[in-house]
Amino acid sequence: MPQNTITCSCCRTEIPPTRALVRCVTCPEYNSCADCHVTQSFSGEHIADHSYEVHMHGHKLVLPEKDSFPSAKQEERCLETSTQTIAACNSQSLFGSEGYLGASLTPARVVSPVFERPYWGAFLTPEKDVSPIFKRLIAALFIHFDSNSTMQLNPRDYCKFMLAFGFTAPEFPAIAVATNESALPTELHECDAWLAKVYNSFPLDYRMATREFPMDPADTGRYYTTMHPPTPVVPNGMPILSRLGFEEFFLFTALRKPDDLFQRLNHLLWELPRLSDPETGSEFLEQQVPRECFPAGPDPMVEEERARAMAEEQAREQEEALQLHMLRMQQQQIEQMQMQQQQYEHEQRMAILQANHAGMMQALSNGKNYI
Repeated sequence: MPQNTITCSCCRTEIPPTRALVRCVTCPEYNSCADCHVTQSFSGEHIADHSYEVHMHGHKLVLPEKDSFPSAKQEERCLETSTQTIAACNSQSLFGSEGYLGASLTPARVVSPVFERPYWGAFLTPEKDVSPIFKRLIAALFIHFDSNSTMQLNPRDYCKFMLAFGFTAPEFPAIAVATNESALPTELHECDAWLAKVYNSFPLDYRMATREFPMDPADTGRYYTTMHPPTPVVPNGMPILSRLGFEEFFLFTALRKPDDLFQRLNHLLWELPRLSDPETGSEFLEQQVPRECFPAGPDPMVEEERARAMAEEQAREQEEALQLHMLRMQQQQIEQMQMQQQQYEHEQRMAILQANHAGMMQALSNGKNYI
């Protein structure tokens, strides 16, 4: 779409290229500004149920969520991206007088291959691995959420990522516990065990560590230890996600749910500050990833493998539950036999006591009769 000024079909005001333009897919030549679209001040036969496209700077925007609309923050970020791209094209410091990216048109007046090639490219390689540019993007995300700069994500860091990734507490229950400053130790241990199962279900690369709790106060007298028992510690009970495991999460999501990854990744990139490439140190020029970069649909082989793995996991859990049930039954039988033995011994002792008592009473009776 050329970057010329277009008039809003509703309020008849001009929409400059630097502002969002909503183009109706159903109504021909029907354009509206952001204000009229949000307030639904429509005219003619256009209604709110019609499909629409959002354009800015002559380009169609990829929105992070369905039926969403760019906010002022997103418009400002889009303007910043466009300005940086234009500045890079006009730069005189690299690759001669035609700028960093070269001329936009060839002498034959066709689009240059540099400008025609997508910025991101395919998310997956033919070998079903993450492509290099997306590896760098995932690494930048990993660094952003690594709060302790330890090149690993603890449960709190990972849950913060999942929250920013668009998941809610009902969808991912660990978020409500791991991000809660006042969560109880028992709740944190349950959260760790649940996350470990999630990591195993992919599977993701992670290691187990021991969760450390704050030291108890200096007052450790008898009264204090009685009223405040020590915090329980589960050795090697906290899962720590590695950078490889974080990348595997994106890989498996792309293979299983590419549409979901497309929506959530773009939502995440809109919400986060501009990320920098860990290898070059420069910022990523594009803040949105087109849908065509992701696989067209779920990989059937991966789905079959996941279904088989889940079936094996369920069978293993059922076997463990059966073994636990058998152990409990055996324990109950042993306890019942012990109770019966104790009851028998008690009855024997009572019989002996009764016999002794009867003998004593008989002896006393005989003594009285003798007197």
